Amino acid sequence: MKKIWKATILCFALGMAAIAFAGCEAESLERFLGREPNDIVGFSDFSAARPNALANQLAQPKSGEYIAVMYTNHGEVHIRLFPQYAPLAVRNFVTHAQNGYYDGVTFHRVIQDFMIQGGDPIGDGGVSIWGEPFGNEVSRNLVHARGALSMANRDNAQWGITQTNTSQFFIVDAQAGTHWLNGAHTVFGQVFYGMDVVDAIAAVEVIDPTPAVQNYRPVEDVIIERIEIRAFE
Repeated sequence: MKKIWKATILCFALGMAAIAFAGCEAESLERFLGREPNDIVGFSDFSAARPNALANQLAQPKSGEYIAVMYTNHGEVHIRLFPQYAPLAVRNFVTHAQNGYYDGVTFHRVIQDFMIQGGDPIGDGGVSIWGEPFGNEVSRNLVHARGALSMANRDNAQWGITQTNTSQFFIVDAQAGTHWLNGAHTVFGQVFYGMDVVDAIAAVEVIDPTPAVQNYRPVEDVIIERIEIRAFE
């Protein structure tokens, strides 16, 4: 009887410890997402990236830092996130990922040596977690380097169209980056593992890439099976 009682107490203690650990992990993620915005500027203020911006952006994540692991039918892509520079975009992406919003969604626009674009479940442009579009978060600490994860938008400064971010994103495939997009789109992540997968996706056959048609949808679906948010080890 004593052995059973001791075993019961041990199981209860282990269970409480597991609950406490899970609670700490969730709080840790919330703290990660809740970082104070740092150095966000407007489009007109983005003259050049800071001197160490690219080196910092391409650095490996620190242990315990939250990352996104994107599972596709072509392989895994691991992405570092930057909530300190793009808190709205990161929270939007992370929440959608955890809620399964991106599960089964395709990369519907693929242009080799430029970018791969996805995040629109039903082809209506997508929606943010707040139910309405949100504005850009431009930082001189992040640039559209190869492997950058950035928000797709329909902004047009000339016509005064802004605040058009929803759920769509793209990953830069160009070897030299797409730096002409700096200041016009929100960079909020960086691929640190799996660029070979991005390259493979960018190289798939598309319906009709000719200038007259420009239909860059893959002939065979490139699917995001799911996106996992987890602490980097």
